[in-house]
Amino acid sequence: MRGNTDRPVEILEKDEFQIEPYVTGLAEFIEECDTPMTIAIQGDWGCGKTSMMNMTRDYLKQKKDIVDVWFNTWQFSQFNMDGQLVVTFLQHMAGELSKKIGDMDIKKKMTDKFAPILKNITVGMTKQFIGSDIGDVVDSMLTKSKLDIVDEISELRSNFQELVMKATAEGEKRVVVFIDDLDRLQPVRAVELLEILKLFMDCDKCVFVMAIDTSVVFQGIREKYGKDMSDEKAQSFFDKMIQMPFKMPIAYYRFGGLLERLLDFL
Repeated sequence: MRGNTDRPVEILEKDEFQIEPYVTGLAEFIEECDTPMTIAIQGDWGCGKTSMMNMTRDYLKQKKDIVDVWFNTWQFSQFNMDGQLVVTFLQHMAGELSKKIGDMDIKKKMTDKFAPILKNITVGMTKQFIGSDIGDVVDSMLTKSKLDIVDEISELRSNFQELVMKATAEGEKRVVVFIDDLDRLQPVRAVELLEILKLFMDCDKCVFVMAIDTSVVFQGIREKYGKDMSDEKAQSFFDKMIQMPFKMPIAYYRFGGLLERLLDFL
């Protein structure tokens, strides 16, 4: 017996559970919906969220009028880089979209705007790993940057929107950003990432598609805002971040083809 792996499905042709109607339905919505739009692919761990996103992305690639970007938070959380995920995400976005338009000057312009955020992250890491005394010294040196951070973020968002518009200037309809494995982060980190990304999710011609377990988000909301928060309030918080929930169609999985293949192994 050769066994079976739990690797996610990469392309629509390998859809063993026969959920193509749901994949194409989601993909067509992504292609035609108003923007900005944020979609949450919801389900428990191991139910196939990454496979759903992979197949949806594969379907959209065939349309040739979508600019797609993939970002996997799990790759960074494994190395305790959770605190830098927002900066890493924006740098990755700038790099991928700059490749599309061939304008590295805009990439540099975007990257330069990350400096204040990086400085604040540096302060936090210094206090955590070196000690509060040195951290306070660094903190005092960066006071001006902290006071100006709102303006900097506003300009960063403006530059991000400019990058998106340039990337879609040659006939493409929109930029679709796939964010995988949010629910593998520490719950409070997942919530913080959602809150900060909300600043950039409201950009025209952008569709964000996230794979997430809502129970992890609810746990993070309670850790951050109080354990007494009710399910209704946690749901309201989540609804402000996500315009379109998409629940994994687990009840409609067809296992016949998979079972036949596994029995062939025997």
